[in-house]
Amino acid sequence: SLDNLQCDGSVNVTKVKLFTLSVEDVTEMIMCELRLPRRLVRELADVVHKRTHGHAIFVVQLLNSLVSDSIISYSPMLRRYYWDQDKVAVLKTADNVASFIVSNLTSLSCGELQCLRIISCFGMQVQSDLLELLDVVHGLAPQGGFRLYLGNLVNQGIIEMVVSSSSSSSSTGQ
Repeated sequence: SLDNLQCDGSVNVTKVKLFTLSVEDVTEMIMCELRLPRRLVRELADVVHKRTHGHAIFVVQLLNSLVSDSIISYSPMLRRYYWDQDKVAVLKTADNVASFIVSNLTSLSCGELQCLRIISCFGMQVQSDLLELLDVVHGLAPQGGFRLYLGNLVNQGIIEMVVSSSSSSSSTGQ
């Protein structure tokens, strides 16, 4: 167990205590992201908090899902973000963060999944130069190459493109 590893000194263990977000925290988060006043986001925040029990990762994943499923969208006519509160109120969610993330991954294409599998082997970041090199290795890169899938994975918030300040090359972070 983790305690045994820590006691025998074979592994350095750092414990991080994560607290859940309050309804007020979720309200503030939505207000900042959507640039809307409290009175407009309060009901949405209440439902998001109730469905996620205030778990920060789950809150972010749920909000991303609401945007990607167009439940929350920008209305040019209203000049602000808008959502159908009835759709939000009957929203089905997974029981935990892992189930929710897995359900998001099942919507990815085979190429996107293969891209993620390979990128994940390199840890938190992988240099774009390495991905270009892997593109030429037959049978390793997804069909069409990594570049074909990276943009969509970034747009879905699954990975991030990080531009290195020390050089002009970019890296992909998870």
